[in-house]
Amino acid sequence: MHKILWNKKSKPIFFRILVYGILFQIIFVLFVYKTEDQKEEPLFHEYDSTNNYMNICSLPVYDYWHPNIIGNIDNEDVDQKSIDNCLAKPFTELVNGTWRILEERRGLNCSARCLSTATWLPPGPVECEFVEAVCWEDSTEIYRFLHCQIIKPKIPPKFPENPPNVFVFLVDSLSTGAAKRSLPKTLPTLSSRLEAVEFPFVNKIGENSLANKMVLWFGVSVSPDVSIFEEFEDHGYMTLHVDDENLQKGFKAHHHLNLNNGFCPNQVENYFKTFLEAYNDSPKFAWLSLTKSDDSILKLIENNLETLQNSFFIFMGAQSTQGLNSDSEIGSVEANNPFLSISIPKKLRQKSQAVLEIMRQNSRKLQTHFDTRATILDILKYQPAAIFNNRTLLEISGERGHSYLRRQPSLPRTCGRLLIPLEYCICQVVKVTVVNENLRNRFGNLLVDHMNELLDRSNLTAICEKFELRKTLSLLHHGHINPSDTNHTYDLTILTDFAQFKTILTQNKNVDQILFGKILYGEAGDYSLSNNQTQCDDLLNEWDPEVPVLLIDLDFLENLKNEDCRWDETKRVKIGVHVKDKDRSIIDTTRFNVVLYNSPDGKDFLEFYEDGKRIIPKRFETRKIGNFEIPSNPQRFIEFYKRSKFVECLGLEMDRDTSEEAEQNGTTSANILARFRDELIDMGMYPYLNGGTLLGWYRECTVIPHTLDLDFSVFKENYNPEYAEKVLRKNESAFDMRRMLGKLEDSHEITVVSKEEGQPAIDLFVMYDYVEDGKVIYRYIPGLNNDGTKYRYTHLLLDPTCAAEMHGHLFWILCNPIEQLKHEYGPLWYRDHPTSYFAWNHSGKNIVVAGNFTEEEMEKYYLHF
Repeated sequence: MHKILWNKKSKPIFFRILVYGILFQIIFVLFVYKTEDQKEEPLFHEYDSTNNYMNICSLPVYDYWHPNIIGNIDNEDVDQKSIDNCLAKPFTELVNGTWRILEERRGLNCSARCLSTATWLPPGPVECEFVEAVCWEDSTEIYRFLHCQIIKPKIPPKFPENPPNVFVFLVDSLSTGAAKRSLPKTLPTLSSRLEAVEFPFVNKIGENSLANKMVLWFGVSVSPDVSIFEEFEDHGYMTLHVDDENLQKGFKAHHHLNLNNGFCPNQVENYFKTFLEAYNDSPKFAWLSLTKSDDSILKLIENNLETLQNSFFIFMGAQSTQGLNSDSEIGSVEANNPFLSISIPKKLRQKSQAVLEIMRQNSRKLQTHFDTRATILDILKYQPAAIFNNRTLLEISGERGHSYLRRQPSLPRTCGRLLIPLEYCICQVVKVTVVNENLRNRFGNLLVDHMNELLDRSNLTAICEKFELRKTLSLLHHGHINPSDTNHTYDLTILTDFAQFKTILTQNKNVDQILFGKILYGEAGDYSLSNNQTQCDDLLNEWDPEVPVLLIDLDFLENLKNEDCRWDETKRVKIGVHVKDKDRSIIDTTRFNVVLYNSPDGKDFLEFYEDGKRIIPKRFETRKIGNFEIPSNPQRFIEFYKRSKFVECLGLEMDRDTSEEAEQNGTTSANILARFRDELIDMGMYPYLNGGTLLGWYRECTVIPHTLDLDFSVFKENYNPEYAEKVLRKNESAFDMRRMLGKLEDSHEITVVSKEEGQPAIDLFVMYDYVEDGKVIYRYIPGLNNDGTKYRYTHLLLDPTCAAEMHGHLFWILCNPIEQLKHEYGPLWYRDHPTSYFAWNHSGKNIVVAGNFTEEEMEKYYLHF
């Protein structure tokens, strides 16, 4: 009875509960999880952090439809009307060597001529391949059309038995990504109907289309002596060349159509079809340059599908996509990554999958046009003898590439080994922003000097103004910076009065050599700082207060940094007013949120009386607009203010063992530590007191007198490895390097001493996150013993946005330092811990052993100076 009641009454209720529960979960996932901050995904699947140009290539695997691309595409799709802008119904025709007028009418007068001559001919036979027909009506030209035909040689060449046709269809500016986006009909046809293999990691070799075609036509020599067309003709092939390059010498194809004469896509298709029909019983090699139009390319392929099914068919780009912003990460790849797809004859595909498998293996490696050329030569000269079954490595004399139909050399295929110029290399390298202004300006001025020297060499100084550096816009180091490395590579972009210039700079520190790659240029206006800056200045002039004020509104400074001064008029702007000007009656408090501040004498910080008290370093410059003082470097001021909440030290009286010898003078040590802090700030780093130095400040407001060193830490994402390089250059820092341990990704710390005082030693640790299942569990700083043992000093996840005073100097700290001190030193943290009894690698309560470096690694990562 109970079971029956359950079935009849409870089932509908249970069903409704189940449905509502599922709906609730869906809503929860959509609206709760979606609101969590999402970490921005990297654009590429992987990056090389070592900049090992010779041995590592992180191939550019990315989303071809990434939003960063779509917004920057310029005319990637071709206007079909402009492609088909040819007469649908010509007045004349050329058939079987004879041209005629299709429609005679009163007043119509038509003539024709061979493009190679100037003689006008009446309707009748013509003995040339390209005939221009023109019609006039009452002395006005109303019609002009180019006809083409194939005229076979009188003595046909001999050819071997059943060699395969080879066809190359080339679209000039077509990157792999652009092909994926703009040829949605053509690419699936190649894949499904011809089983084509795509090679997504082809790297261009030259700057423009012609340079890359020359590699394909002539190989390493790039001199018009024997072209690929003559190679095929020597083996009995009939050749066709359709292109828009005005080069004739050295090509010597049997048939050549110059697209610059005004031929339309449908005429190219007809010419190709005529070529196929004329040499139906002969082996053929055809090279067709096509306009990027999905419909017209698809039509050409489908109309000749049977022929292409039984041929080697290469569909490719010569260079890459034009119109995509090459300053973006993806744009720089697509500017150097031409499309390539290859299909092989159907009988070879049916016979064995071995050749397709080796092609697919090679498609997952870095390739160049040299390899494409080697493949064409392999098809022509070497594979026929083995019935296209040879997969062994082939080194072709005088050629740089290796055939896709065979195993390629086992050495890593990298830009360094394939001799790909760095400015074209598509392998992805971690690029670290260099913030050292001295280095940025030095390299910027060196590039300007180099460009002026090029003008001198070219005898152009009389007609050209010399370049002067306005600003170094960007300096990016390839790979993480290791100061002990000899060679360094940078992307350098500068702005002059006339334009912006970009190049790759390589530095060899051993021989003090700096080399520049190809210099690219753009309009200076693209990087002008004036227009939006002027708008911001106008707005501040409009708001000009009655007394001098300091602009401290972080939102407004963020806008100012981005040169976007749109502002909600209902929102007050936060300003700092010096206490000597504290009469607020003359300040418009409906416009401004006033915070009083002071600049105490003998201290290196400003005090703001907000949220109790905030302090920031005085180490920032300002510019004036009326009564506004504006931080010249808004980002630095923003970083200062974010870390400004003031925390007091305790100032405990210590019961200390008098036998423990004092190593430190608190005031002197704080002065040295502040100088070190300033150098780190200038490198974009914001260090925190750490370990015993944090303990000494919080407990007794000074440095522990018997401690042997001072401790700073910097979060890994804020750490700038260029600082170590700066110290090692000797003349750029007030400090000398004593130790450099670990590597940036693991156990990194440096130890420096003041050149002036020689002591104490200051340790700078990199603070790492320990992550499990995508969640930060704790933070830690490293330790490294001389036997290779690695340690982690764990840190609680405390708010790191506070500031403290020690002997008149500002230092950044954790906002709740007592919690970390208990974690590190135990419940009796407030007692003195004599240094002589404190072992750095096991006395602390927060030490975890974390593996070890090998002997080989220690030679690299345990350095003393």
